[in-house]
Amino acid sequence: MGIRLQIVTRSLWIYPVVAGGCNGCHLEILACLGPRYDLERFGVRIAPSPNLADAILVSGSLIHPDDRRLKRMVLEMAGPSLVLAVGTCSLDRGLFRDGAVQTHAADSILRIDLHIPGCPPRPEAVIAGFGKIIRLIRQNPDI
Repeated sequence: MGIRLQIVTRSLWIYPVVAGGCNGCHLEILACLGPRYDLERFGVRIAPSPNLADAILVSGSLIHPDDRRLKRMVLEMAGPSLVLAVGTCSLDRGLFRDGAVQTHAADSILRIDLHIPGCPPRPEAVIAGFGKIIRLIRQNPDI
């Protein structure tokens, strides 16, 4: 049984990475884990380190020091890893596109498995994104 199929049969452990920006996306991810939306009922949990995570959630626009750190995190993950980009900043730099600091999108550095758009994305969109990734894994266990 592949690691991704095991994700469906047990909890999906995520490691959120806040690359920069306004932290609105990170607050929405934390709201999903609260009692109102309760993302944990679907088996999604926060991992204490990237070594124990099945997926990395990237939010915010990336700067050059984040490039090396993010690549290292993905390499540290055990087995095949999933990378999810949350929010407009991680997709196309959002508000920080014309800023003084050189930023770039997460997909210019990593292979992104799922984009969750929005500035910030609603908790319902984040939960729907996790539903899509779990359905994708169930249909294609060898992804």
